Amino acid sequence: MNIQVNNTTLHYNKRGNGTPLLLVHGNGEDHTIFDVLTTKLENRFTIYSIDSRNHGESDRTDDYSYNTMAEDIYQFVASLDLKGVFVAG
Repeated sequence: MNIQVNNTTLHYNKRGNGTPLLLVHGNGEDHTIFDVLTTKLENRFTIYSIDSRNHGESDRTDDYSYNTMAEDIYQFVASLDLKGVFVAG
């Protein structure tokens, strides 16, 4: 799936049912780093594993700042109107 936030398009996967859980990878990785974890948690959580900008299948930009990537996640949550979200990464 893709979503337009903060002037870029982020790619993400959504699996499972339950409380929203965002999985945010480190630099140089992508959402697939969480495949095994997702399988273990998808019965308890709705898991959103996101490719950060300039990673995986998300758009490439000139901006690699942590502040911008944090704003991407904030807008992702707001755009999907997620409530009670857990974040791990």
